[in-house]
Amino acid sequence: MKIIIYDTVPCWWKLGWSPADNSLRIDIAKAFIAALPPIPDNSPLILRSKQQISDDLFASFSCDLKAANFGFNRSIKRIGEQDSASDFATFAVLLPKVYIATGKACQDCGGTGERDAGMGCLYCGGSKVEMLHDWDTAYNITKSLQLLFWLLELQPETEMATQIPQWLELSLCAERDMHGSSLGGYLSKDGLQLFNRLVHSKRRIREVEKRIKDALIQAWKHMMEDRDDDYNLRAEIRDNANLFLTCPGDAAGVYIVNERHSAHGCQIDCHNMDNPAQALACLAGLGVFCEELEKMWCEQKKTVPA
Repeated sequence: MKIIIYDTVPCWWKLGWSPADNSLRIDIAKAFIAALPPIPDNSPLILRSKQQISDDLFASFSCDLKAANFGFNRSIKRIGEQDSASDFATFAVLLPKVYIATGKACQDCGGTGERDAGMGCLYCGGSKVEMLHDWDTAYNITKSLQLLFWLLELQPETEMATQIPQWLELSLCAERDMHGSSLGGYLSKDGLQLFNRLVHSKRRIREVEKRIKDALIQAWKHMMEDRDDDYNLRAEIRDNANLFLTCPGDAAGVYIVNERHSAHGCQIDCHNMDNPAQALACLAGLGVFCEELEKMWCEQKKTVPA
């Protein structure tokens, strides 16, 4: 079996970002879905999921990529195919509203939106209403993505007939604990080769950094309301083909670090990813990064002589 950090492997899934509706897009090869064997009803995964539903942690569960919904509480929706001739089926993950209003007056400022010499209330952000974090919905989504990434790690035994290479593999933690939303994986050999080309163009680096940062900011502000966290939402591409995504938290972020500077792929790692909003925002950024790699690959193919 080929390994993406050493070999060119035709794409069986890809990640993208849809700013129009604040959603992650995950395209999965139809051939991969058709070849994926059904998970037995007595498997630990199914039994564990049914137990969690009976414990009222979730309302529903599906582990079938052929169904209309996947994961817990219909968090991942199959929205169709890119087109009839496409090799891929498209799934959408709508980002949740995490920081939400309860409809009650803020208890800290008494519903005035201000405190201490006219300064804005730190708890309600000047909205005058009580705010809370709805982490349950966010964990429904990251738990579903954790399951999906597990399935997508089952690299097909036969190569897909897709035209583009696989860019990355991902794994995601979904626990209610410190580092409970850790995100990691691998950037493929082909992805790193294109990344190495990208860093030779200062203009393009700035363009890609801006697109990734815009995705981070939009995803974060959709989930956490319009909070002034722009400084802590950053994307940095360095000359040695390293990518750093930073989000609010204790030096929280996701990193693609090419430590060996070789032609092989490299690891995707993270630091202090403690909650689902951090992971989902960084996935939006990685989605934009993957879209840029595919764009570069298509441009390169057009310039290669027949």
